[in-house]
Amino acid sequence: MKKVILLVVMLSLGLGLMTGCSGVPVSEAEEVAAQIPVDLEIREKLFVAQMNDIYINTDDFLGKTIKYEGMFAREYYELTDSYFNMVFRFGPGCCGTDGVVGLEVAWDEEKEDELPSDNDWVEVIGVVEEYEELGNIYLRLNAISLRVLDKRGAETVLQ
Repeated sequence: MKKVILLVVMLSLGLGLMTGCSGVPVSEAEEVAAQIPVDLEIREKLFVAQMNDIYINTDDFLGKTIKYEGMFAREYYELTDSYFNMVFRFGPGCCGTDGVVGLEVAWDEEKEDELPSDNDWVEVIGVVEEYEELGNIYLRLNAISLRVLDKRGAETVLQ
């Protein structure tokens, strides 16, 4: 009887450790993402304002680790005959909410087969950096973590 009780207690503890406090199993990707120290987490409220701040005050954000959610897209750039990735939301534009707000996302080329599909809702964590291409300086997020989420946030943000 003691062995049965001990086994039940050990199984309960084991399940508790695997599910965390919420009772929902924690994936390896979630565990990895939770361990990354983040300097700035951009949420839905003020998404546009915080992204604009990054572009306007670039020097304040270079080298900082940022986390945010949005839609994933992979686009072909004909001038360099290469692809680039971005995580974005729709925002204010010239004709309503046809603007794109977000950052280009650099991902390890060796892990390209792990990229999300277009329009997947993702969480990205990465370091803000600049790079030069065709004589121009661009801003991007060098991704440390890029994972698909089940729950979508607001695709269109206004502030």
